[in-house]
Amino acid sequence: MRSDEALRVTRHESALGEWELAYRRPAAALQPFVYPYCGYTEASTAFTDRREVPGLFVPVIINLGPPIDVSEAGAADVFHRRESPFVAGMHGRHTIVRTPGEQYGVQLNLSPVGARIFFGIPMNELANRVVDLSDILGAEGEALVERLREAPGWPE
Repeated sequence: MRSDEALRVTRHESALGEWELAYRRPAAALQPFVYPYCGYTEASTAFTDRREVPGLFVPVIINLGPPIDVSEAGAADVFHRRESPFVAGMHGRHTIVRTPGEQYGVQLNLSPVGARIFFGIPMNELANRVVDLSDILGAEGEALVERLREAPGWPE
């Protein structure tokens, strides 16, 4: 599948850390359902907690780095460790995402209709929940993660 737009990479480096974001639009036929893909690497000495506010999309986090701790919606002190890729249904409250300061992976944001089509389940089953990708896609989700782990760089 070819994208409609070239890969766009943004980098930052300072005393507080460094990060790299790689964006690409999905193929034209997918654009009503899938927002631009984002690959990321991050090494921070400044912070490890990030507040994620509710959005009008369903994030799929393909974590290729250390585990991520995700708080229950609206609770800053109840965390669940996510060692594998996950899907966060639409939430009505913010969550806190805690990392060890180092992170890398790919984030895919689906429209609610796109998530319904892609996962084949009603969105109310994901609302206010964080679910392992393998619980939804099974072996196909695991194969996707392995292909991403083996990719030599952002273009692939």
